[in-house]
Amino acid sequence: MKKMNSIGINKYFDDQTSKAIWSTGEGDNRVTLWRAADGKQAIETNGDPILDSDPEWWTALRELGVPVGVVSEAVIHLDPDPSCWGSECDPETASIANERLAELLRADGYEVEIGLGTTSGARNSDEDDEIAALIYRHGQTALQYAIAHQS
Repeated sequence: MKKMNSIGINKYFDDQTSKAIWSTGEGDNRVTLWRAADGKQAIETNGDPILDSDPEWWTALRELGVPVGVVSEAVIHLDPDPSCWGSECDPETASIANERLAELLRADGYEVEIGLGTTSGARNSDEDDEIAALIYRHGQTALQYAIAHQS
């Protein structure tokens, strides 16, 4: 595993043990996402590090192409109730839509469960907003997929 070279990140992490949880690129174009033992996260780039305390954290993640779920400890619970997909949705369509939505969210790095419960583990309102926007975007795709794949 790659060793972190950033003095700024080491200082932010208070010299805790950390591990690389996502990386892309080579040489000067390498971008690595690090997580400290206490859950703090930072992105190591060829320039200044981007810390999870930075107000532009979520924007930076999107711009760098980091799957948002990779940085999250949230577990997303999808409600199996067909009415969540609209008053006209039948159980078969809802089941297909939920399975497709779960696949899309897992591809973004999230842990997903279909069943009763609420999304848990989001660290702040920015992350809650990011998860809600992602569910909305993927939900539209999932519903269209379910309608097209009904038996």
